[in-house]
Amino acid sequence: MKTSNSPITVQLPHHRKSTCSIFGSLTALAAGLALLGGQSIANAQSDNFDSGSLSAAWTKEQFFGQSYTFPASGSGKALRIRANPIPGTAPAAAAILQTNVYTDFYMSLDVVNWVVEDQAIVLLGRWTMAGLGGDSGIILNYDVAQDGENPGDRKGGQLQINTVTAGFATKTLAAADITFEPGHSYRLVLQAVGSIYKGQAYDLNDLTKPLVTFYGDDTQPPALDSFTSGLCGFLSFSRNGTAGTTDVTIDNYYAAATDPNAAIAPAIHHPLFTVDGSGVPQVTTRTPANRFTNFHPPASGISFTAETYTAGQIDASATKLYLNGVDVSVSLSPLPANGSTVNFTTAAATLAANTLYSARIEVQDTTGILKSTNTFWFDTFSDTYLKSAGVKTVEAEDYNYSGGSFKLDPIAVSGLDSTAAPVNGGGVGYFDLIGTPGVDFFKPGGSFNAVLSEYRTLDRVQITQGSMVTLARDEAGDITDNTTNLPPIGEALRIHDTQRSQYVATNVLEYQVKLTSPGDWLNYTRNFTPTNYHVYLRCSSFGSTTVYLDQVTSDPTVADQATVRFGSFNVDNHLQRLNYKYEPLMFGSAPAVVNLAGIKTLRLTLGGTVTKDERLVVMDYLLLVPTSDSPTLITPVTPPTVFDNFNDGNDTSPAWAHYDPLPGAGIGATAASFITTGGVYHVYAPAPPIPDAGPARAGSFLAGANYTDFYVSADLIDFDDTVRQAFGVAARINTPGLGTTGGYLFSWEPGSGILPGASNGDLDISRLVNETPTGQIETEPSGLHLTRGKSYRFVFMGSGTNFEGQVYELPDTSNPLIRLPANDSGNLYPSGQVGLVVASQSDPTIAGDATFDNFLATTAEPRLTVATSGGSVVLTWPFIPYRLQSSPSLSSPVWTDVTTGITLSGGHYVHTTPAPDSKYFRLIYP
Repeated sequence: MKTSNSPITVQLPHHRKSTCSIFGSLTALAAGLALLGGQSIANAQSDNFDSGSLSAAWTKEQFFGQSYTFPASGSGKALRIRANPIPGTAPAAAAILQTNVYTDFYMSLDVVNWVVEDQAIVLLGRWTMAGLGGDSGIILNYDVAQDGENPGDRKGGQLQINTVTAGFATKTLAAADITFEPGHSYRLVLQAVGSIYKGQAYDLNDLTKPLVTFYGDDTQPPALDSFTSGLCGFLSFSRNGTAGTTDVTIDNYYAAATDPNAAIAPAIHHPLFTVDGSGVPQVTTRTPANRFTNFHPPASGISFTAETYTAGQIDASATKLYLNGVDVSVSLSPLPANGSTVNFTTAAATLAANTLYSARIEVQDTTGILKSTNTFWFDTFSDTYLKSAGVKTVEAEDYNYSGGSFKLDPIAVSGLDSTAAPVNGGGVGYFDLIGTPGVDFFKPGGSFNAVLSEYRTLDRVQITQGSMVTLARDEAGDITDNTTNLPPIGEALRIHDTQRSQYVATNVLEYQVKLTSPGDWLNYTRNFTPTNYHVYLRCSSFGSTTVYLDQVTSDPTVADQATVRFGSFNVDNHLQRLNYKYEPLMFGSAPAVVNLAGIKTLRLTLGGTVTKDERLVVMDYLLLVPTSDSPTLITPVTPPTVFDNFNDGNDTSPAWAHYDPLPGAGIGATAASFITTGGVYHVYAPAPPIPDAGPARAGSFLAGANYTDFYVSADLIDFDDTVRQAFGVAARINTPGLGTTGGYLFSWEPGSGILPGASNGDLDISRLVNETPTGQIETEPSGLHLTRGKSYRFVFMGSGTNFEGQVYELPDTSNPLIRLPANDSGNLYPSGQVGLVVASQSDPTIAGDATFDNFLATTAEPRLTVATSGGSVVLTWPFIPYRLQSSPSLSSPVWTDVTTGITLSGGHYVHTTPAPDSKYFRLIYP
């Protein structure tokens, strides 16, 4: 392969406000870009970077600390650009440009890899150098973390077309919310014809259609700039002020005056063909045609055309088709002859009806060197099947109203038709019925825009008919531009999920629930035909998240309802909230089976991390399909079972709340440290500056969850045995803060005598009142020596007024060194948070210092109880979300989930297995 900067002959055988704010005051960047020298006429330019260096055609902008390397990419190389900031002075930035000047232009490149942080990946077009701070032009930028990279920022990316004028002032002409999936490669395209700019993104695993296309016009508001010609190039920079870095890998750069793919649009050539003429086989057309296809007729099968656009031959016998991970390439027989263009069609009965499919096509040439992959998703449900007897759909917007009221089937389609006339209003359908907060729905936080409540107009639940563009960045519509989709023009360009026949018949476009927030829930009471069901959620997403399906087991007409959990919809990243799929309800790693009969109330609950997972998912409807499979387990909806081994290097997922009371006391105290490097959790409380501040103390508690009954364990990895300090596990913590912390603490302290000692040490279970231990409530002797260099597991559990602490010397987790019972008859703290605490013991001049790992919190001890009953063995365990697994052997264990034969009795799970038999069982989480 080569680097080319001479003219290329391409063989073609056949609404939103400006959200950019990306450059800030990058005067240093402006100065660097102004270093470019003379300019050349517009020839096509390309570079695959396989030479391992930048050719003389490139001008590399030397801003600050930068690195240009050439990692392996496919069979060649790519260009990795990294840059560091000057802290407090200038942001991280790096740019490369070529000197050819274009009027109309087409440019593209592959984004091969990137760090998921607040950085921008930028294509420069019609770029003019005008000295310090005077540069101007058009950019297509992908902001990897549009709302920031910090723990409190929402996740998700955005693709934009912006104008840049003097001082790096930017105006957003077009924006598309899209979240690229790390580990995939994407091709960005920026094209200009006259004043119209087109931005596109393609997944390299599907070059048949763009993921997104949007337009901008620099002669229209908000721009009014009218750029006519200039340079092309690439820029990356941190959007995180002067603290962030930039790190991105690109490949297969191309720039020319015209589009080399016009003859095969909407497909594009493989980047290697565009750049150096390589005849890479690629799928150019396909049935089903869309990346995400609904209601594909199974009798239509799968068909596709692959081409090289050269004399290169495709090896038909090497072509592979995978459906749901299974090789079904035999279905492509009889195979076509090898050629530069080949057509394939699957045999009859390859596809089953009413099935979800994930498909992958692999093609290669006869040398076996040039290859490509094409991926897509579809289902074979049908509109007719969804309306058939036994199948049930529950519209996401049709949640309960008036404190638990609901409608019986058939439920009328209701809302506004295409002429804005009401259909089946006035209580015939659910349109404009008012739900009771805390009873029918729960939406305490997140954004709210009354314009986006188009269906239940007086509720906080945001419901619109398809994508809806407003002047605010509220994300009810994922694509806005100043040419084709800007309010109010955007009303005519709403993007919808598949319109089912009942909506077509009433001229009502389907409604979806959107702008969801973690913790939101919606109740749906329906009358169910008695049977077992597989359940699917029809939804779109802007990133991966979780939605839970629960059943209300108490009175659904009052607040504080009890629920049990059927399972979770593990929503993957659909890239945009315009791409709808069915997500199956799962119990662990297996499809959940739900038994329903008569009138029941189901609940959809939004999972995820507060703020971080805001507005990720759009919900259309639930689909319940009868099945003969046996019901799977029901799990409790209680405080979450949480495990954190800190291998992710942070304490934000799951979220921990730091308890560090002294720095805010106005005494000049040094902040505690909470260090998660090395896969452990090191909590350090510095000595206070004055004795009257009391002992050094700090802690970290799981955020957002209160436990009544609890089981908490943590491994003690290291501690300072030369000082008198206390550390341990806390539970039922209330109002953590200076002089206010209450709860219970299971802790160890070294006791009296010389330190480090050989036999010293004592355990306490203490009641904390206003940060002070007011009583040790253990009821048996508590002496225990811990040796530094060994690891121990602390276990603290409580139910009602009874508590127990245990300590194990690892790796033995079966035989505790001590069991320490305790009782607080007053039950001063019935519920609260759980976590870890360190503190100096008696000397306020020393620090608290301990290192923990493998933190677990749940609501009961995860222990199996085994008993015999007649000719059977009966296993019971607490009602917690652990999985029961079995293996025929321990010498060569093969653990499999037990998903059938599990019942509920007396608040415990029960599984009976016949005897005689030889099996081994365990509980596992997750």
